[in-house]
Amino acid sequence: MSVDTYYYKLAYEMGIQRLHDWMARFGFGEPTGIDLPNEKSGIMPSPKWKKDTYDKGWLPGETISVSIGQGYFLATPLQIANATAMTANKGYHITPHLLKSSDGAAQVNVITKPDGKIEYNGKPSDWLRMHDAMEETVKAGTGRGIYTPRYRIAGKTGTAQVKSIAQGKRYDKSAIDKRHWDHAWFNGFAPVENPEIALAVLVENGGGGSVVAAPIGRALFDYWILQRKNDPILPPTADQLKVIKRQKAFEKLMRDAQREKEEKALKEKAEVEAATTTSE
Repeated sequence: MSVDTYYYKLAYEMGIQRLHDWMARFGFGEPTGIDLPNEKSGIMPSPKWKKDTYDKGWLPGETISVSIGQGYFLATPLQIANATAMTANKGYHITPHLLKSSDGAAQVNVITKPDGKIEYNGKPSDWLRMHDAMEETVKAGTGRGIYTPRYRIAGKTGTAQVKSIAQGKRYDKSAIDKRHWDHAWFNGFAPVENPEIALAVLVENGGGGSVVAAPIGRALFDYWILQRKNDPILPPTADQLKVIKRQKAFEKLMRDAQREKEEKALKEKAEVEAATTTSE
C-alpha cells in the first residue's frame, strides 16, 4: 500500500513510542555494523530523543510526518536495504559486510548466517502478506514498469522531497533548480519465493522512483539472477587497469586543456570589454 493517509492513521493510532520500538527492530536509528568507517546511524526519533536533542516534548503531529519518512526521521540507503533484506528473510537479520573471505594473518570473522531475528506477536504468514504486497507493487502498482515474467520481484518505489512546498502549492520540477529536485528511491528483493538479493537504489535529485530508480534496481536483479552464473562481470586484470588509468589520465588532460582554453577566452573577452569601456 502506498497511500499516505493510511500511514497517517496507523502511526497516529500506534503513537510515536510504539512506532519507534517497531522500526528499531529493523535497525533504524543505529549503524548496521558494516565493515566500513564512519557509518551514519540515521535518526529514528522518539520522545526521549527529542527531549535529549531539543529539550522539548513530542507533538502528536510530528508522528504523522515520521510515518511517511519525513520530519525528524533519517535513514541511509544501506539501512533501507538492510530492512528490506530482513523483510525478505521473514525477520532474520544478517549483518551486512563487504569482506567475503580472508586468508591473511589477521583473524577475520566473516558473517554468513543470520545473527538475529525480529520477534513479535504476529503470525509467520504476516511476512508473506508483506511479500505479496511488495510483489503487487511491481506487478500492478507504481513499479509495474520493471515487471518481468522471468522471475518474481518484490519492490517499493519512493520519492524523497528535497525542498518544502508551501501549503496549497504543487510541485513543479521545471520551476526549481535541479539541486532541489526530488530524490528517487527504489528498494526490493528477488526472487520472491526464495530471495537471493535485496537492494536499495537512491538517485539524488532524480525525480520519481518508478521512472528513474526502479529500472536501475531491475538491471541489478537481472544481472544477479539471469547473468551472474553464466556471464559474470569480472574485475579488470592488471593490464586492463593500466589501460583504464591511462585513459582516465588522458581524459583529465583534455578536460584541463579545455578549461584553460575557456578561461583564457573569458579573460581576453573581459580585457577587450574593459578597453572598449575605457576608450568610450
